[in-house]
Amino acid sequence: MLLFHGNISYSGSDVQVNVFFEKLHKLSVFAQANPVMCYVSTPKEANTIELINEILARNKKVAVPKVGSGFSMDFYLISDLCELSTGKYGLQEPMGKSDTLYTIPCERSPQNPQLIIVPGVEFDVNKNRKGHGCGYYDRYFHRYGAHNFYKIGLAKDCQIKDAIEVRPHDVAMDLIITESGRII
Repeated sequence: MLLFHGNISYSGSDVQVNVFFEKLHKLSVFAQANPVMCYVSTPKEANTIELINEILARNKKVAVPKVGSGFSMDFYLISDLCELSTGKYGLQEPMGKSDTLYTIPCERSPQNPQLIIVPGVEFDVNKNRKGHGCGYYDRYFHRYGAHNFYKIGLAKDCQIKDAIEVRPHDVAMDLIITESGRII
C-alpha cells in the first residue's frame, strides 16, 4: 500500500498497520490513554499514518510532535491528518496553534498514562532506541521525566538488533512492537 499525505507518500502494508494497531489495542495502557502521543512517520519508519487514523476513529485524541528552535519539541492535538503540513526537516507536523498545544500532566498515573509512540532508526532486545541523531525525544523525556511516559517503539523487523550503542542520555523504551507482531 502506498499512502499519500500532502506531497509525501508513505509505503507500508495493511498487514503492518493492522499488526501495530492489534497489539496496541490489547494493551491496558492504550485503553486508558487519551490522548495517544504518536510520531508522524516518514517513508523509512514504521508506518503510523493509518495507525493515527485508526486511533482517531476510536474517538481517542492524538497528539503529534512539532520541532521548534534550539532542538525543542512539543506535541499538539490533532483531529485529522489534514491538519499537518510540511515543517522542519521535511516532516509532517501540526500547525502548532497555541490552543492545540498538549500540556503534560505532572505525573503518569494508572488512570491517565502518558502513552507515547516513538520512532527509531534501530532498537535492540534490551529496549534501547537509536533515533535520528538530533536527540529531540531524549530531550523531551528528560524535560518531563522519562518515568512519566509509557514509551512504545514501533519497528520494522530489520530494525531490531541484538545490541546497539547506548549513551548516558539515551532513554530506553518500555515496549517495542515489530511489524511481524513480536513484542520486546
